[in-house]
Amino acid sequence: MPLGWLEHGGKKYSLEDVENGALAEYYPKTYLNQVLSQREWTGTPSVTQLLNGTRQEYLKIMTEWGYSPDDAAWLVLGIGAHKNLENSAPEEADAELSLRTDYVTGITDLLEEKPDGTWRIVDYKTLGSYKVKMLKSQNAWHDYAMQLNMYRIMAQEQFPNRDINEMKLFVIVRDGGTFSAKKNGIEETNKFLDVPWYDDDEVKTFFKEKRDALVNAVTNKELPIKCNDRETWNGRRCNGYCPVANACKATW
Repeated sequence: MPLGWLEHGGKKYSLEDVENGALAEYYPKTYLNQVLSQREWTGTPSVTQLLNGTRQEYLKIMTEWGYSPDDAAWLVLGIGAHKNLENSAPEEADAELSLRTDYVTGITDLLEEKPDGTWRIVDYKTLGSYKVKMLKSQNAWHDYAMQLNMYRIMAQEQFPNRDINEMKLFVIVRDGGTFSAKKNGIEETNKFLDVPWYDDDEVKTFFKEKRDALVNAVTNKELPIKCNDRETWNGRRCNGYCPVANACKATW
């Protein structure tokens, strides 16, 4: 089921109320439009959906849920940065390129040709300095590496004559230039990071298994097992960072 309501000040507002201006005192319409924009379930999951816990995505599809526009601030900021970079892409590059296999879909931010004639996948991220610090130390790569490696595989199948031999994250550091960023050892306000290269079969198997688990759960209306430690950030995601946490906890 789609997003059912928004929350503000401890009160729930229906989407109809929001459309009629119920939150206009607190947020501009442009911001709320971004908050209300949600991916609809089509039967074929996206790469980013499958990186989340199967139970989380199942509940977002099968139950009505809502969240506070305040929780979307960093998301909206990231969308704005993506749009600006997308609009600046040269004509010969592929920006916001839609990719598809028979079991998963995806959109890569940029597929561009390098000076030597080979190609690279670039994904834009807006991250805090602590997260960038963890990426530089190679301790937080799983989701990003799986995402970009799957995009690489899909793009290579879609463009077999292009030699795609590199994957990069272009990171905009949210707190770049501040004391907290420097404390985390991050001096830059933006940074290119090399994405680890994963085995193709390993990546395909991961996404096929996650796809099967989600599609089977939705088809059979069976609640999947709890999300694992990686998917819940060792439990932190369940406390204020998951929009279906209450629906999930009601099943415990």
